[in-house]
Amino acid sequence: MGNGAKYIIPNLKKACQIIEYIAESDRGYTISEISKDMLIPRTSVMRILKTLESEDFVSQNENNYLLSKKLVRIALLALDKTSLRKIASPYLKELSELTQETAHIAVLSGDKSLLIDVCDSPNPLCVASRSGTYVDLYFSSTGKVFLAYAIDDADEFYKDKEFEKHTENTSITIQDIKKDIEETCKNGYGFDDEEFRVGVRCLAAPIWGRDGEVIGSIGITAGSEALSIKKRDNIATHVKNIAAKIGDEYSMKS
Repeated sequence: MGNGAKYIIPNLKKACQIIEYIAESDRGYTISEISKDMLIPRTSVMRILKTLESEDFVSQNENNYLLSKKLVRIALLALDKTSLRKIASPYLKELSELTQETAHIAVLSGDKSLLIDVCDSPNPLCVASRSGTYVDLYFSSTGKVFLAYAIDDADEFYKDKEFEKHTENTSITIQDIKKDIEETCKNGYGFDDEEFRVGVRCLAAPIWGRDGEVIGSIGITAGSEALSIKKRDNIATHVKNIAAKIGDEYSMKS
């Protein structure tokens, strides 16, 4: 037994494991499900969850427990201290000024894309995103980047997944999603063509790390007219150039 083992608090360790377990589900889990799946006595699970709920770390939706937004805020505070978010901040502003649109940066978090920073458009009428937002990969521009460059097997990744159709343009079959992946690889950027919200388009490019891995994705959100098909290539050039700058600086400093 290691020297530090005697200082471990068993129920605190279980609480950490439960938080990580709940984070993997969109719908959350009941006390009984957590107890059965994690082999923890039901009474212990209930006490841990009630404690976490009292501190606003989890919340209830009917009988299901989900993570609260407080944990997202804590995660963002931690990300403030990490190099990628810090390095990207001035480049987000540069991209927003170049395109006159809202710019954002995301990282892959489980099976979703997590926006870790946003720079609002200088225009008074803009399409806004918010830091801390989780979005599915199959319909978001940043998500398509991760599907194309960070996920090895889309079939396995989306096995037994039910897709939600947000607009008429949302891809909801694995065949269509694979076509989107091929298009992303061909163009070097992911494109959301009103797939989540009518009248809104997004474009994002991969940020490459020193070892050739995708460490993040940077993009813009705009109205469909501002990000028209005619303007797409020009805007994509700006986004890819900024992504390259972030990747270069990150690689030098990491």
